[in-house]
Amino acid sequence: LYDIVILDSVLNSITSLEMQHNVLLACNSLLKDNGTLILGTRSLGKATTTMKSKQATNRKRDIEFLDDEKFSVTFRNGVWTKQRFTKKHLQQELMPYFKDIETLGNETRSNIYAICKNPVRFSNEEYKKALNIEFNMTYPNGFKHNKHSELVDTILTNLGVYCF
Repeated sequence: LYDIVILDSVLNSITSLEMQHNVLLACNSLLKDNGTLILGTRSLGKATTTMKSKQATNRKRDIEFLDDEKFSVTFRNGVWTKQRFTKKHLQQELMPYFKDIETLGNETRSNIYAICKNPVRFSNEEYKKALNIEFNMTYPNGFKHNKHSELVDTILTNLGVYCF
């Protein structure tokens, strides 16, 4: 297990809160008991300011809006994309996974950062589910690598000392 894990620009690229849970649980599983996760993500304040702007920032963007879970849904060049933005509630979203959290950054700027220490431990079953999803993602056309089992087993074995 690691002393430090860095997660940059991943939480804003998720497409569901379930995916966010799996990412955070995977990061949590990689840390020693006194380990630290350092993460950076996009700021909701900056996205809101951009969307309120009367002048278009990109002529190729046809439609953009925020849904109820603060996902930016954009229709651009005939393709829908989805991206998550966060602000002050980032600390609350991280609390189930870490005991000590410090958030940094200005919510009106592009990014917010968090330093998360002392992971909260979950059951082996919860870790296994999240790790299997994260390390064997489904790619376009249903493709999966299916080469994750040894990695997941190694992580779970190392966590075995900590899990109840």
